[in-house]
Amino acid sequence: MFPARAGLCIVVLLAMSFAAAAAPSGPPPMPPGYDMGAVSNGDFEAGLTGWTTSANSGGVALTAIGGDQVAFLYASGYDEDLGDEGQIPFSGFASLSQYVTVPLGYDQLAFVFWLVGDCGYVEVSLDSEHLFYRDWSTADWVNEVASIPESLAGGTHLLEFYIETAPGSFLDEYLYLDYVSITPEPATLALLAVGGVGVLLRRRSV
Repeated sequence: MFPARAGLCIVVLLAMSFAAAAAPSGPPPMPPGYDMGAVSNGDFEAGLTGWTTSANSGGVALTAIGGDQVAFLYASGYDEDLGDEGQIPFSGFASLSQYVTVPLGYDQLAFVFWLVGDCGYVEVSLDSEHLFYRDWSTADWVNEVASIPESLAGGTHLLEFYIETAPGSFLDEYLYLDYVSITPEPATLALLAVGGVGVLLRRRSV
């Protein structure tokens, strides 16, 4: 018997052309004044240099969209190596990660993404700190901004983008990703510009 979520996914599949929705219609918009900050190769112009990939069914690659190079994470809900038997409990995943050192005052993670697939989810984390979660498709590129807890400032942490399919859905999950950055948010940047490091330090100690 299919899990409730997997059954829902099959209904979704019958109601829409999933393949037609699998590719963005144009290149991702570059955020104004884009600066990758503490992230290495956040725009993927150097390929996947600085990033580590992992997947059990699917993978991570680069793809060109409108002349822009973006990361592409693909998680399959069906493992051909397993055949037709035992597919219901299978859940595919793909991961893209790197270690980042978060300087004091760098409290904002930003990225541009396009998610295709309503039978799984995407999650973004710094170590065990979950910063972002979504389990339904986007209709366009989304410029996402997440706050980084002050407790992580000054340390080195694993930044991970992770997608997974619903067990037994037999469907796939796609994540297109670009312009990843870790920088100070505007208010924090203003403090740093006027020598507010001491203020930030006192704020952390409170």
